[in-house]
Amino acid sequence: MKLFKKTKERFKNWLKKPIELTEKEVKISKACELILNRPDKLIVPNPNDMSYIIYSDELAYYIHINIYGISFSNHEHSITAPYREAFIDYLKETIITKAIMDREELLATILQNENNILDAMIEELSK
Repeated sequence: MKLFKKTKERFKNWLKKPIELTEKEVKISKACELILNRPDKLIVPNPNDMSYIIYSDELAYYIHINIYGISFSNHEHSITAPYREAFIDYLKETIITKAIMDREELLATILQNENNILDAMIEELSK
């Protein structure tokens, strides 16, 4: 749980990081944030180049972020444009932080499940 707290703090600190966003970057950031907060979202990293695809499985909205720019697509349209490195890094850090938070929540659930199994086993063996 300690790691989860540190990760949440990292996320909060990152959001406070001084980066001046253009109007379009604010909209892109908001779209990423909304996808990242959806229960049906998927985060697909490419460890070779640290690019990311985030998408809503239900809505079929895709955002691909790599060193060259950002692509937005759905089943009908696609837009690709270059963006400044600082903004791309900002989005990548946001995605990484969210993925870490999701992983910590999953680990907490696994730990709880293990405890439940052990409690049931102890109860059954105590009979």
